[in-house]
Amino acid sequence: VFLENYVSCLEIEAATLVEMVRTGVEPACAADIAVYAAGDQKKRVYLKRAGCYDDIATVADELEMALEGTPSGDLDKTAEYCRDVLKPAVGKVRDAVDKAEKLVKKEYWPFPDYTECTLGHHMDAKLK
Repeated sequence: VFLENYVSCLEIEAATLVEMVRTGVEPACAADIAVYAAGDQKKRVYLKRAGCYDDIATVADELEMALEGTPSGDLDKTAEYCRDVLKPAVGKVRDAVDKAEKLVKKEYWPFPDYTECTLGHHMDAKLK
């Protein structure tokens, strides 16, 4: 039962992450880079973003392939695959997205940031 839950949770987490990247993060990065692409594309600020955003697509592709390659049938082998392949791939995507979050213009970022999640209720509170 524990292995089934472990496998299920990791597969759901990985699939959800891929969906969030494809439908939220990548479009935000594309909107952000378009602002800088209008200028000199040899500038450091553009190149930094281009490399970072390209890394996201690369690691998201790798995670997607890893998900497709998840073995089935033998629960022990599937759990080991999740531990050895899926979980590290999820970590790579998270790391790449975390770097991009620090670069993408706030208005383009599709998800709440750490401050909004932890202190948002204080920031929205009105003083009486």
